Amino acid sequence: MYIDELIDEVSRTKSCIGRIPGEQLAEQLSDALDDFTGTAENRWFAEQVSPSGNYMRLLLNSPCDDIQVVLVFWGPGHGSPIH
Repeated sequence: MYIDELIDEVSRTKSCIGRIPGEQLAEQLSDALDDFTGTAENRWFAEQVSPSGNYMRLLLNSPCDDIQVVLVFWGPGHGSPIH
């Protein structure tokens, strides 16, 4: 899955809000993010990112949407506690 396909999947999932349970929406997004980040052919994307500071965020939908889906790239040795 390439970044444009991931963004399209976020849009498709968003269109299901209110029609399917939130747990299913979260699972769909989780599966799409796993497909994107877990395949060797797409790891180049993360490797090309030079996070400023500790991380870089990539918004996967419109900032005008009710919710935002963000892919976060952490630099080596950096992370965040659950929040």
